[in-house]
Amino acid sequence: MAPNNNNQRSYHKQENNRYNPYPKFSNFKKSGKPKTKSLDLKELTSISKIKSKLRDTSRLLKKPNLNSTVRTEIERKVTNLESLLKERELEEKRKSFNEKNKGIMHIEKKKCLRSLKQLTKQLEEVDQDNEEELEKLEQTLFDANLNLNYIKYYPVTEDKYYPLFGSNQKGKALEMKESIRDQIKARMLSGEFEDDENSDAEEGQSKPKAHKAISKLAKADTEEKPKKNAILNDDFFAVGASNGNDNEVEESTNTIEQDNGDNDDDDEESSESDDRESESDEESSNSSESENSE
Repeated sequence: MAPNNNNQRSYHKQENNRYNPYPKFSNFKKSGKPKTKSLDLKELTSISKIKSKLRDTSRLLKKPNLNSTVRTEIERKVTNLESLLKERELEEKRKSFNEKNKGIMHIEKKKCLRSLKQLTKQLEEVDQDNEEELEKLEQTLFDANLNLNYIKYYPVTEDKYYPLFGSNQKGKALEMKESIRDQIKARMLSGEFEDDENSDAEEGQSKPKAHKAISKLAKADTEEKPKKNAILNDDFFAVGASNGNDNEVEESTNTIEQDNGDNDDDDEESSESDDRESESDEESSNSSESENSE
């Protein structure tokens, strides 16, 4: 017969609902202070989570009789959370701003990248002795980089995007565009965008040419470029080269000595064969003389 499942279920219920003779130890917890987790800023991805964490930590400061070390630690956490909240809010604003103006910004970015590619090609093909032409090309290359950074680092605080290549800009729009370009130019000359890895990857150009124009405008004295064969001229490699030459000389001398030894052996063998021939000639001459005497 098949087992009665209903009876089994009722039996398990009775077992689970039995009277506990030790109710105090049913939910036993270990004694000691609860472990406090360290604040991990990577886990706080959304703005709402950061705000809730900031509220919780700021409430702790209102507690009386706080230790000085504990208070300083909580204040440090509050400052970190506030800075993180500002960064995330700025990122969200930039995303929404780029989404709103992505059409015109995409078109202008393509124009800037095309002009940068053409200018870098012209700079490679131009005669390096012609200083006037080089200065003009470097200035135009700097302006092209400025236009690209205008699109990439446009301030999010502005409610409206003022396009670069608009021909109908007058009055306030033109003034706002020029003021924003001046701000980004100052940031470029200070070297704020030099370590940006994404700029050169997106532009598809070599880094030294783009930054050469910026450094010439920012600084009068440019640093000398390292020589291509500087590593080869190092003393370490010179020693290695001399050792290699010495080994070659030793090998050549050994081969010459071996050749000389082989030649000596050949000379000895030839001299022995000559002696044998002379002896045979003498014997033949003696035999002929004896026959004649008879």
